[in-house]
Amino acid sequence: MDQALLRPGRFGKQVYIPLPSFEQRFSILKVLARKKPLDSTVDLRAISKACENFSGADLAKLVEEAARAAVKEKLSLLDQCLRSIILPRHFDIVLSKVINSAFPEA
Repeated sequence: MDQALLRPGRFGKQVYIPLPSFEQRFSILKVLARKKPLDSTVDLRAISKACENFSGADLAKLVEEAARAAVKEKLSLLDQCLRSIILPRHFDIVLSKVINSAFPEA
């Protein structure tokens, strides 16, 4: 957070919210993916494990980017009539792009 925002009088209190555990990340991903057209081969547990330092917001971005990757793939194939299915490779594509916000250097 920008140090200017932390000067006295800006905020009353700072509250530390720890990063989610593996099980919490898995639960968050299940909720985020609930209404997404996930392929049956998508392993949310494996994705949860790969996202160790991700916050809930980071996980939301990951799911949205995977959905975008699926749509982009369909559009590139000129197959706009079919519903885009999110496959494991779409998460692989965006895992290399989406970095966690808590420990971006990790």
